[in-house]
Amino acid sequence: MTVVWKSPATPIRTEIPTALRPLLLERGSLTRRLRRVLGNPIEVRVDRQGWAAPEPDEARLLGLAAGASALVREVTLLCRGRQQVAARTVIPRATLRGRHRRLARLGDRPLGDVLFATPGMSRGAMHIARLRAAAPVPATWGRRSVFFLDDRPLLVYEFFLRDAWP
Repeated sequence: MTVVWKSPATPIRTEIPTALRPLLLERGSLTRRLRRVLGNPIEVRVDRQGWAAPEPDEARLLGLAAGASALVREVTLLCRGRQQVAARTVIPRATLRGRHRRLARLGDRPLGDVLFATPGMSRGAMHIARLRAAAPVPATWGRRSVFFLDDRPLLVYEFFLRDAWP
C-alpha cells in the first residue's frame, strides 16, 4: 500500500474527524496527551524490536545510505486494555550513541516520555495521512515526524486505531 503523507496545512486537515483532530495535530507528547484524554495508565506493548533495513522512504528521510540498518521498534499503546495507537520508530545507529543509547533499551516505557524530557530535542515537520481500508484493517489516520536528538535523527510514526476513536 502506498501512503501519501501531507502537511497538516493542506486541505486534508478538514477531513480529519473532529474527535481525532487535537490528537493527530498534537506537537507535544502524544503519550502525555493520551494520558489526559484517556486517563492513566498508558500501557506499551512491544510488538517487535530489532535491526532491519528501513523502507526506502524512511532511509531518505533519515539520510541513510541504501542497505544501512536501523533499530526498528513497533509498539501498540493501550489504555485499559484497549488498543489506541500503533507506533513505529526507526532509529539509525548513529543516533544511538552516547546518552541516547538508552533508546535501544526502552522496554515497555513510552518513547514520548524519553523524547520530550531530553534537552535539545527538536521535532521536524509533521506529516499526516489517511490510510484506506484494506481487509481486514479498517481505514485509519496516521502521522509521522523526524525528531532530532543532538542533531541526530529518528523517525516516529503513530497510527490511530479506528476502533478506538469515535
